[in-house]
Formats: sequence, C-alpha cells, structure tokens
Amino acid sequence: MKKNVSPLDRSLRAITGVACAYITVLNPFEFTSNILIISIGFFALINIFTALFSYCPLYHFASISTTKD
Repeated sequence: MKKNVSPLDRSLRAITGVACAYITVLNPFEFTSNILIISIGFFALINIFTALFSYCPLYHFASISTTKD
C-alpha cells in the first residue's frame, strides 16, 4: 500500500477519530438511537485506521493523494 494521506490529514483524522470514539463510548450527549451511536463508532474506527496506516482506500479509488510525491 502506497501512502496517500499527508501528515496534516493524518492529524485531523486522528483528532476526529478520537473525538468520535469518545462520543461513542461515553455518550455525553445522551443519544438514544443505537444506529447513530454505531455509525459514529464506525466513523471513528475508519478515521483512526486511516490515520495509523496513512492510507485511505477511498483516496486510492478516486486517484487522490494529499502527500507530496
């Protein structure tokens, strides 16, 4: 896998992922919809994994890269 996520993009994804994970686990807004909580958790996982591996499959299929190559 060729890296296609820049350091700035990684940072923003990591921050977003951690924030969404926090919302999913602690539910500070007291969401009652389980579908909404699961969706936010799934979004968190996607952002955390793309930040960890510096690779976004959607960027790959769209031929997008935010790195300086």
